[in-house]
Amino acid sequence: MQREFNKSVKDVDAQYKSLAFATMLEQQGKEIMQRPGKSSNDKLELMFFERTFPRWYLQELDKDAHRNPRPIDPADYE
Repeated sequence: MQREFNKSVKDVDAQYKSLAFATMLEQQGKEIMQRPGKSSNDKLELMFFERTFPRWYLQELDKDAHRNPRPIDPADYE
């Protein structure tokens, strides 16, 4: 199963971005949940809302890992 997954990954950079972004979200969530008070909009959003930009972006990064990487045009950096 792991071998099949590894073969399906076409853009390793997107996979690393996904891992880093997920770690950042987890750290932010931990800080938010440790704030005093029973509920706030941030806590409620973290617990119940699945359709937020960070969660959408994380799903897109996971999808990008299985897509071909975008070509780099050196002329764009001149």
